[in-house]
Amino acid sequence: MLQMMILRKVLHDRYVLEKGGSNKEAKKSNQMEQERQQRMAEAVAAIRKVFEGKQGINPLTAVNAYQSGKKYYNADGSVYKAPTKTVTEQVRKKVTSRKRDEDGNFVQRNGYKTVNQTKTVADTDALNRAIAAGKIYTGVKNTRNELYKQQQDAVYDLNKRAVQDQYEQAERANRFGLARNGLLKGSVDVDSGRDLRDIRSEGLVQAKALAQQAASQLRASDESAKQNLISLAESGMDASTAANLAQSQMATNAQQALGQRGASAITGLFDGLMAGYLNNRVQDAYERGYNSGLYGNSNAYGLNTTQKGYAGS
Repeated sequence: MLQMMILRKVLHDRYVLEKGGSNKEAKKSNQMEQERQQRMAEAVAAIRKVFEGKQGINPLTAVNAYQSGKKYYNADGSVYKAPTKTVTEQVRKKVTSRKRDEDGNFVQRNGYKTVNQTKTVADTDALNRAIAAGKIYTGVKNTRNELYKQQQDAVYDLNKRAVQDQYEQAERANRFGLARNGLLKGSVDVDSGRDLRDIRSEGLVQAKALAQQAASQLRASDESAKQNLISLAESGMDASTAANLAQSQMATNAQQALGQRGASAITGLFDGLMAGYLNNRVQDAYERGYNSGLYGNSNAYGLNTTQKGYAGS
């Protein structure tokens, strides 16, 4: 009987020990997983803050312009919270007491006493200093969206200038060729001018498409970099490292985007027209004049039949 009791005690102690150890390990493992999840969440938040970050605009510099209850922003785009402070003031508080009169009856008496009372109020001095220093903003913007727009505008302006320069060169060459062949102010002049303007319009449409493509490429590069860094964050990267890598990658993408602004993608816009089409127009004019018997120095097109080259340039 005694041996049985001892055996039960040993088995019980072992069970308690093993169960306690198991619980401790499970608790430690659970704590480590929670810490990992927290670290991952902080890293992802840091990455998103960099890529999707906002910036305060329109600083509030007039001290008297601040309006309580209106939303304002910090330089990083976060919502501004007005500073407060705790003050202590003395207030008169009504008190009621009960005392017995001469007959032993309770009599209620009202009176006042001065007590100290604390409350939280706006710290106007700190607020005014922040306003004067330009640290409070009335609006906010997404800084990366601004870069996308700048990229689009820059690429469009560059290609727009290229289109206009090529148009002006083609227009001058065309007018020179028409003048040499006596076709100024005629139907060929009107038709060729319209053709040149049509190609310029098509070139401007192409310039707009290229600009939108450049902005989309930068946006896509940012999104790809963000997703790659988020994947790294899920493997245990800390928030500080994540933020630094995000800023570095954004700077790299922006630098590459700047390189796209250095050269126009639209070239040779009028080459085909100048090489063949306009020349054919001139030849058609010769043939119509010749077939009508209107040639020589007095023909209807003002052409000399011995001069058949367009020679626009």
